[in-house]
Amino acid sequence: MELNPGVKVVNTENSSGEGIAKLIAGELEIARISRPLLEEEISLAEVKGKHLIQTQIGFDGVCVIIHPDKFKTIKSLTLQQLRGIFFDGSITQWSQLDSNLKGNIQIYVRDNHNSGTADLFNSVVVSAHNIPYTSNAKILESTTELVPAISQDINGITYAPISFMSEGVSSLGIGDTPIVASKCIAKNIREKKYPLQRNVFIATNSIPKDSLADFVVFLLNKEGQSLLDKNGIVPLME
Repeated sequence: MELNPGVKVVNTENSSGEGIAKLIAGELEIARISRPLLEEEISLAEVKGKHLIQTQIGFDGVCVIIHPDKFKTIKSLTLQQLRGIFFDGSITQWSQLDSNLKGNIQIYVRDNHNSGTADLFNSVVVSAHNIPYTSNAKILESTTELVPAISQDINGITYAPISFMSEGVSSLGIGDTPIVASKCIAKNIREKKYPLQRNVFIATNSIPKDSLADFVVFLLNKEGQSLLDKNGIVPLME
């Protein structure tokens, strides 16, 4: 780290489930996870003589993302409409959302196995886990592919963490009704007004000590929180 030259931090991209598995296996010292630890993960770690500890470092929001051309007309969707688009297949045409629009709705998702993002989306939208998407969904290998796919497909829709938002796409407001829809922005996420929000944690195999403890303290102080903010994690406080 720049502030502590004697400490080397290596960052790898994993889903929450993969990160915890590697943590338990001793391949990682710390894992960032976008959901609380599962009871089975805690139990497995105990069997291996480890005691998993989670510490909240911020918040995250999962934005529902469409092409800017469609955003000119559609600014928000309800949870019921999301169920119809992603899960039960009752909404397949953009004209079902607005009569002025044309085209088939093309869903882009990643495999929801071990994905904290998919777990949140499923649990909020359909109140269940690992529910299959509609048959026309295009399954991509990683979250990093989702947003570029939407920027190139005027009929596309996906969901991804707020940190993946970029130019060329637009995020929708989400709510029980269009009137109470909340935007996917930091303030709404922190205040839990946006429905697709979650806590972000780091997990360790025990209470952090030495340089690892210093790193955790850094993530929670003003400078660390500012760094997390620059990297797409909503800080604990404004």
